[in-house]
Amino acid sequence: MTLDPDLLFEHTSDAVIVLDRGLCIQRLNHKASLLYRRSATELVGKYLLDVFPDASSVASDQLMGAHAGTLPRRFEMFIPGLFAWHTVLAVPHDDTLVLFVRDITDRVRREQDEAVQAAVRGIVENLPVLITITRGPTHRIELMNAMARALVGNVEMVGELLGNVMPELRSQGVIDRLDAVYAGGVRFEGREVPVNWQPPGSQTPRHSYFHLVYEPLLGPAGEINGILHLGVEETEQVHKRDVLARYAAERVAILEQLSEGVIITDAAGQITFVNEAAKRLHGVAVLGVPPDGYTQAYNLLTEDGAPYPVENLPLSRAVRTNQAVIGERWRIRRPDQTEVVVAGNAKPVFGVNGERVACVLTLNLTGQDAAPGTDGP
Repeated sequence: MTLDPDLLFEHTSDAVIVLDRGLCIQRLNHKASLLYRRSATELVGKYLLDVFPDASSVASDQLMGAHAGTLPRRFEMFIPGLFAWHTVLAVPHDDTLVLFVRDITDRVRREQDEAVQAAVRGIVENLPVLITITRGPTHRIELMNAMARALVGNVEMVGELLGNVMPELRSQGVIDRLDAVYAGGVRFEGREVPVNWQPPGSQTPRHSYFHLVYEPLLGPAGEINGILHLGVEETEQVHKRDVLARYAAERVAILEQLSEGVIITDAAGQITFVNEAAKRLHGVAVLGVPPDGYTQAYNLLTEDGAPYPVENLPLSRAVRTNQAVIGERWRIRRPDQTEVVVAGNAKPVFGVNGERVACVLTLNLTGQDAAPGTDGP
C-alpha cells in the first residue's frame, strides 16, 4: 500500500508551504491558509517576503541559506502583522524549499510571562519593604520576601494560615481587618499601627509600630482571591519621636522655672517659645513673630524711650549676623503702659553640621528705676 502524498500534505499537523528557487509560493496546505489567514488563491505565485514584508531579516537570511544548502534549518520568526511567533523547519528538496510551520505564540508568551514574573519576583524579594501575599478567605501565606522572612527570624511560614502561626494577631483585630479587606475589596492603609506580636519560636514578645497597606488581589474573573501586605516598620521612628517629645517637655519645664526671661526662635528667626518670666516682663507672649515684627509685637524701645529700630535689636542682630550680642539694654512698654528697662544677650544656636537651628534671647530687669508698677518677674 502506497501512502498518498497529497493526503499527508493536507492532513499533517503542520502548516506546509512549498517555495521555488526564487522563494515564491508554489503550493500550501489548508493548515497554512488558516495560519496566515489567507486563501491559497491569494498566496500561490507570490514572493514569500512580499506577502510578509515585516518578517525579520533573520528569517530572510535563514530561508536563503536553507535554499542554497542541502540540510534542513530550524528557526523562529516573529510576524508583526499577525502578532505571532512561528517555528519554521526549512527542508531543501530538489529545486524547492518546503517549510513546515507551527504557531508557537502561546509558548513564547508563556516564556516571556515567566521571565517577567521571575524578574518581578527578584525585585520583590529584595525590596526594603515587608511584602507578604496571602490567598483565600483564611489568609494562607503564599509568598514572603526577604525582609518579611527576616522579621520573623526566617521561620518558614509559606503555606500556613496567618492566624495560626501568629495567633496573637486575632485579639488585636488584625485578622478581622484582613477579613474586611477580603470581603469588601477596599484597601486598608494605616500609619504607626501598634502590633504586639511574638516571632515564631521566640519567647520574647515584641511591641512594634508599622505603616501597613493591605491591597486586595483580583483573580482572572475579577474576583478577590488574595491580599498583598505591604509594611514598613516604624518602631524606631516612633521611639525617637517619643524621646524627643520627652526632651522637649523637660526643656519647657526647666525653662519655665527660670527667673530669667527666655525667648527662642526657629532658624529663620520666627519666635517659637516665650517662657513665663519673659511673658511677665513684656506683659504678652506672641508666637510666630518674624524679626521685622519684634519691635511692634513686644513694644520695644531704646533706653531713652524711642521705638527701637528693628534691625538693631539684639535678637534681630543675632539672626542676621549669626553672632552673639552681649550686654545690651532696652526698654519694654507693657500693654498696661508700665515700662521696665531690661538687659540681655542674644545668641545663635548651631546644629551638628554647623547650620543655625535657632536663636535664643535671655533678659533680666536691670537695677535702673522704672515707672511705677514695674515689679520684677
